[in-house]
Formats: sequence, structure tokens, C-alpha cells
Amino acid sequence: KICKMVEPAEKEIKTEKLEFPLRPKASPGWKPKEIILESNHPKLTIKNPKMPVKVYAIAFDPEIATDWRSGVRTLCSFAKKGIEEWLKAPFYTAGRNLFSVSTQEDDKQKNFEVDFKNQKYTINLKKVRETSLSDEVFADNQTSLATRQYLNIVIKKILSRDLKLVEWGHNSKYYDLKNKVDISMYNLSIYQGFKTSCEVYANFTPRLLIDFSSRIIRTDTVLDTMKLFRTEEDIRDEFIGRSVVACYANQRMYKVFDVVFNLNPLSKFSNDENKEISYSEYYKKKYNITIKDLTQPLLLHVTRDERKLYLIPELMNMTGLTDEMRKNSKVMYRVAQDTRLEPGDRYQRICDTRDALNKYLEKEGLILEKSSKVKAFRLAPPDIMLGTKSLTPDRGNYQFRDPVKKPANFKDWVVVYHKNNYNDAEGLLNNMKKASGAYGIKVGDCNWIEISETKSAVWGEKITNYMRSNPNTQIVVVLIPPPAKPHVYPVIKQVCNKELGVPSQVIVTTSLQKNTLAVCSKILLQMNAKVGLPIWVTANPAAWGKRKAMMIGVDVFHNIGKLKKSCIGFCATLDDAFTRIFAKIKMQPKAGDEFMPSLANLVREAIMKYLEVNKALPELIIMYRDGVGDSQIPIVMEVETKLIRAMFAKIDPEYKPEFAEIIVKKRIDDRFFGSNAKGEVVNPSSGTVVARDVVSNYFDFFLVAQDVNMGSCTPTHYNVVCNETSLTEDLFYELTYRQCYNYYNWNGPVRVPAVVMYAHKLGFLVGQTYKDEHHPRLDDTYFFL
Repeated sequence: KICKMVEPAEKEIKTEKLEFPLRPKASPGWKPKEIILESNHPKLTIKNPKMPVKVYAIAFDPEIATDWRSGVRTLCSFAKKGIEEWLKAPFYTAGRNLFSVSTQEDDKQKNFEVDFKNQKYTINLKKVRETSLSDEVFADNQTSLATRQYLNIVIKKILSRDLKLVEWGHNSKYYDLKNKVDISMYNLSIYQGFKTSCEVYANFTPRLLIDFSSRIIRTDTVLDTMKLFRTEEDIRDEFIGRSVVACYANQRMYKVFDVVFNLNPLSKFSNDENKEISYSEYYKKKYNITIKDLTQPLLLHVTRDERKLYLIPELMNMTGLTDEMRKNSKVMYRVAQDTRLEPGDRYQRICDTRDALNKYLEKEGLILEKSSKVKAFRLAPPDIMLGTKSLTPDRGNYQFRDPVKKPANFKDWVVVYHKNNYNDAEGLLNNMKKASGAYGIKVGDCNWIEISETKSAVWGEKITNYMRSNPNTQIVVVLIPPPAKPHVYPVIKQVCNKELGVPSQVIVTTSLQKNTLAVCSKILLQMNAKVGLPIWVTANPAAWGKRKAMMIGVDVFHNIGKLKKSCIGFCATLDDAFTRIFAKIKMQPKAGDEFMPSLANLVREAIMKYLEVNKALPELIIMYRDGVGDSQIPIVMEVETKLIRAMFAKIDPEYKPEFAEIIVKKRIDDRFFGSNAKGEVVNPSSGTVVARDVVSNYFDFFLVAQDVNMGSCTPTHYNVVCNETSLTEDLFYELTYRQCYNYYNWNGPVRVPAVVMYAHKLGFLVGQTYKDEHHPRLDDTYFFL
């Protein structure tokens, strides 16, 4: 049955108070370099803060569909005059809630009668909450939930009603559908817009986040793409979970939950008048659209209220880029021109949007301040210690050709190659020997396995047979031609990682065609790490001292494989330098009751491994937790941390390590801008920390670790949800920043601490290939790089 795309009914707004840890004190004498930045968080000033904001629950008799959002708006609009006379003020609806800044005293409950399509309806408004716009309401995002929702509704109305923009999805991103950039040669259209969100920040200050946004829509239809696949199973794998856009009416965006092959445009459903009608007839009657392919399957979208809506593939456009497009440098360069803005351009777009909003916000008694300056400070880059020397990065990234911290001696290794790539294999060995000297790595002669076929199974069998005769092989290096990569690469990783427990290095032959010596140098460093030997060590903060500490990185991946499993990527450190690791993967069903115990068990395994290596338990554990949405934070705080702390006592009743858990958020819309000597808007430098003004009243901070010279940089947000340590404020910042330098696949800082990046790489590799846990022999290696 076709359903209207609307929100589910909303009951009284409820808030559960979470106890976040407060920001700890800084070390005595800590004086970082202070700087002033511009941000995209203009302060929201309220002209009359004492005005009451009232929230009413909306009920109907007879009841209407709980997710019929347009029905709620329509019926309330018919009663608009009566409602506004009663409230003595305008009102806004959101789901089943009505908001109004009303001075009406007799305001508890009232009924209104309306007629709609020959049906009489009674609208019941019952006051369920009253708040205000005063300072005390903005204690935090939880206390101010109802007020913030009211402000966001007002802003959304301005965006849609006054600025004529359209919201795509449910994330407050608005686009001007009349203003798009068509890239016809690649069948793409790019829509530009922005995101807004009212939040409460430090010192109980409401601010409006504004950021530039872009959306890529492909001009080919879902049906066009479907025809590229042979089986129903392949079609389902491709489309389930994807977002598609309707190419008619208001161009709504939908998420695909399933592809239904036993329905087609000739299938019938009951319409609003309770009459049977086919989808083909419905679209012709309502939109004057003639569906051409009457045998195509239908797409299933499920509303928030779990009602089913069926979509026509022929009338839906694909979103985003294909894998082939992402590999095409010309496509990516052209797309970047309209999606990746330089800092000056982005900042100007934000200011223009702020000014456009202000014209209408003033009528609502609201003003966005022109400037949004924030205090920040800059951390100095750490020393990087190699085998015989140390260096201090200048602008973040660096290059070196010096002995590594612990060089490998490759004397028992094998190169696997196709018979047509003999010269490439020989050249690889020679160049690796040339490159090895500078790094102190020893590269002896290798054994060879020549493959005469391209069948993936043959490559796996040859490697397996070789390993039976040579069980002490240090690493398997596989050279494959580009056409063989899609089907050979997963087999090699399954055989080596899952079945044999030997590190492997896969190289595509075309990568050796340019700058061969430089490429071989990078491969050699990666191989050194894959056999478990550190390339460099990042110096710890001066105030760190000697601590028996463990650092943990966790990332979670969902919908992996046909069984739609979840995958926990887990990486913990086992030494004082945070370079020796313990890496694990945990696969399990997506539905998550088992997730929290699984993570607690992984932490226990890491602690026992630490005990085995160091003959002592870690006294301090810091866990960086990626893969957590805002809605999951309460579960993390109330369940996950308690399970982990309870697990400590199971190891030993007297074992009570200091413990901190930090939520890592990379996909954020917060932006910061600096200026250079010429007064130009630029990205903040590597090491910039924002921990004042636009953070919460608790313990969170933004860090710009990476050095970005193309486009606008995105900081990473760290939210400390558990802190039972004695660490000072500055040690959290310093340690986090320094560990962004400890990722061995990049000479310089990455966006997140290395353990988080390693957890991500591990989960990504597993999700893309063998979708299972690896051989225990690889637990203490960087085999996933």
C-alpha cells in the first residue's frame, strides 16, 4: 500500500539527564600559543527571552495515520484562524507537536472542528510543556531540547517558506533545486545548499551552526543501473541501503530498504479514497507521468513509523558517485570544483547564508551576530624518533630516508606473479633492494611463485601449497595485473589473513610504472610494519612520565555482506610507545544486544595480552570510540562503560585501572577559519585545538591534526563520556594530537589517533574481502595496512 511520506507521531518531549564528566584542570604552568579563529557558529541573540514557548500535543478524532505529516499540517492550517485567536500568537507544527510563543493564560487544552474531504475532524491541543527563551533554559542541549526544537522549526520555516529551499533527508540540509550545476559528460548534477542546526554551547549560549553542503545526483535512473546486473541477488546487494531521489514533484529523497520483484507498476493498492488502483494509473492521474516499463520491480522504502512505501525505479535517480567514477581522476577533479570549496569561498557562503536568514529572523525576534570569533590554541608538533635520529615536522607532513626504528630482515619471503608480469616482478625485487639501504631494512633474495592462470582459486591454491612447505615465511608479496584485482585480491586476503596467518602485500602492476623507486620505498616501509616492527616512535608529552598505559581504538561497520552483519574493528597498544599492537575483529548480527558485551570481552582480551607481554596489568586505559551516532551516546554511557568497568573486577576484584572513553566524530559540520599575513581566510594549522566558546559545558574539544592545503579542513570532535583518570586537560589534547602521527601509512598526522585509524583499516579490509575473523597469528601485526 502506498503511504504518504510523513513523520511518526511525536508525544511529549522527554529528556533524560546524562552525567557527562567535567573538563579537568590544566597542568600548572601550561601556556599554549593562543589564537583567535572565525567559526561557523554565529551567536543567536533573543530580543525578548522571557516570552514563554509552549508545546502542545496534537490529537485527532477520528484518528489519522500517525506518520501523515502533511495531513497534520493541512488539518491544522484549516483551523489556523481559531488556533491563533486562542493562542494570541502564530504557531508551528512538527510531527504531532505544536509550538507557539503564546501569552494566553487559559491555555491548557482546547478542541477545534474542521472539514476535510467530506470528513469532520476534531483537533485536540493539549499543553504538555512550557519553557522560554531565557538564559537559564540553555543550560545544555538536553535541558533546552524543546526550546531548540522550536528555534529549529522557525529556521526551517524561513528556509522553505521565505528562501524557497527544499530539505533532502532528515538532517536539515537545504538545497535550491532551481540552481544546479550539470556535468553532462559524466551524467551528473550537483546541487549546492547548506545545513543549519541550533545548539547550546559553552556558557549556556545558543548558536546556529551554518555550513555549506553539496549533493551529487546522477542523471541515470535506478532502472538504468538495475539493467547492468544479471541476478536479483546482485540488484539487492547494490541498492539496499542506497539513497535515491524522485525525479518528479518535490524531488523527495528516499532510502531503499528492499527491491521487491513480485510487484511491478501494474500491481494495485488502495488509494486515499479506498479504491483499488495500479501504480501506473496512480502516477498518470496524480503527476501526468506515463510509466514506460511495466515489468520493472518496485523499491521498498519504510517510513519512521514502519509503514511501507513502494517506489518506481524508472522515476528515481541515483545519488553519489560510482566506484568507477571515484577511480577516474578527471571526474573527481571536475566534481571537486563545485563540492570542495577553499576556506575563503566556504566562509563567504556561510556569511551570505547568515545574512539571508537574518532578514527574516528579525521578524521572529531573533538576531544572528555578524562575527563568530572563538578562542583556540596551537600545539607544537611532536618529535618523531627513527632508528638513528629524530625529526620535528615543520607543517605537519614530512619525508625521510633514514633507518627506521626497528628494521626488518626479509630473508624468507616469496613473490607471487603472473607469467606475463615476470619483468615487473624482477624489477620490483631490484628496486626494493635499492630502496632498502636508506631505511636500514635488509632485503634478501626471495622465492618465486609463477601463476599461469587468472582464476582466483589458482592463486589461493598456489600460495597455500607453498606455505605448507615453507611455514616460516615472513610475508607473501603478490603482484597482480589490474583486471585480476577485483576477484584475486579478496581470495589472497582470505587465504593469507584467515586461513594461513601470514602477512601479505598485494601490488597492482600499474602502480610500478611511474616513480618506481619511490613506490617501492613506500611498499617496503609498509612491509616492515606488516611483520610487526615499528617504523618510528612518536614522543609522548613531556608531562606524561612513565605510565603503564594502554590505548584502544574501536570502529564499527554495519551491513557487511549478504547476512548484513556488524563488524567491530579493535586495536589496542601493548607498550609504552604505543607502537606494539593487539588487533582483533568481531563479527556479529547487526541487531545489537550482543554488541556491548562483545566490546567488553575484546577489552578483556587486550588486557590479558598486555599482562602476557609486560608481566603487569595496565594502570591507565584510554579508549577512543568511533562509529557512535548521537542517539547511541546514552547507551554507551549507561551500558558500555559499566560493562567494561564490571569486566575489570572479573579480572581481579582489586583491579581498578584509570579509565577514559572518548567518542570520536569525524563526520561533523563544524568549521574553523584562520587568516594569513595577507589577511586571507585559510585553514587552521595542524595542532589547532578549540576547547572554548563553541564546545559544551562538559569535556569535549575539537582538534585539527591534519595539514590541509586543498579545500576546507574538517576538524575532529572528541567527546569525553567517561573520565576516571587523573590526567590533566592538556595531557588529553597533547596525547591525542601526538598519536595522530603514529599511523604508519602516512608520513604526517592523520585526522584521528593511530589506534582509531588502524581499527578502521582493519574493519574496512574485512568488510571488503573475507568478512570473518583473522588468524590469531596476526593479532600483533599491522597485516591490514
